[in-house]
Amino acid sequence: VTEEHTTALSRASGKFGFNSPDYQNLTRLYCMNCGHHLQTLPDGTVGGTRDEK
Repeated sequence: VTEEHTTALSRASGKFGFNSPDYQNLTRLYCMNCGHHLQTLPDGTVGGTRDEK
């Protein structure tokens, strides 16, 4: 990953709410570098697959 393709996110104040997602504001993530569809798992880790689900 080069610096030009890196995005820095600031730490949000308050609780993220991983256990109660807001499905109306669902964001789909796609890694153009390796072709994976990404998702944040309930434990806060990020997983990816080449198949869109």
